[in-house]
Amino acid sequence: MYIDYDVTKLFISDANHMRTLDSSIKRNLAIIKKLKVINDEVKDGLIEELKTVNLSKFVSEAVSYICAAKLRSTDIQAAVQVCAMLTVPGSGLLILISSQIYT
Repeated sequence: MYIDYDVTKLFISDANHMRTLDSSIKRNLAIIKKLKVINDEVKDGLIEELKTVNLSKFVSEAVSYICAAKLRSTDIQAAVQVCAMLTVPGSGLLILISSQIYT
């Protein structure tokens, strides 16, 4: 079975969607500061807030806050779900996280 995807349409629709999100520094930094505490209680609220902002210019700051968070073993799944919301094409999220962890 072969499925043909038009990659250009995916990037165009993603770019159009990104334009509709809030890019203000004040709003983005307020949400990034909330990434210091990630657990099951705040996960759903964080995910909803992350859906409303364009963090593409603040990915490294978000990664720094997530890596500095004090996570318990029960918080790992919530942290992974929040990190999944931060995946921005071309942001190098995984490279930033690994460089923060291994330094």
